[in-house]
Amino acid sequence: MNIVSDCILPIYDAKFVLIAGKDDKFLKEKLKKRVGDNTSSLFDIDRQAGSTQAFNCTKNGITRRVFAIRIVDTSNDIAMTHEAIHCAWDILHDRGVIIDYNNHEALTYLVDYLVRIMKMMMK
Repeated sequence: MNIVSDCILPIYDAKFVLIAGKDDKFLKEKLKKRVGDNTSSLFDIDRQAGSTQAFNCTKNGITRRVFAIRIVDTSNDIAMTHEAIHCAWDILHDRGVIIDYNNHEALTYLVDYLVRIMKMMMK
């Protein structure tokens, strides 16, 4: 199953797009509509259980982070969680949230949220 989801996290004023699936052609096509031709090397060298690549997309004056996530087996919760951590770390870094030993709840809650979105939409 392939998904495209526009997401907003009001608590961080973060706007991002998840494009996820296992079909490289779908990912490249949807990503090209969002960020243009800057996607030629998308997933060409990565054949692991999953991979994530991030891009910036500005449309109508609003910049969003676009995450292209390839999950080979959508029932693989480990790969999905792994890729969600990459996205969450990127989002929190972009919003200036510092993650360390004393402050990691933001990361765990955001990973949970992202995995729930992916699992719900990849059914």
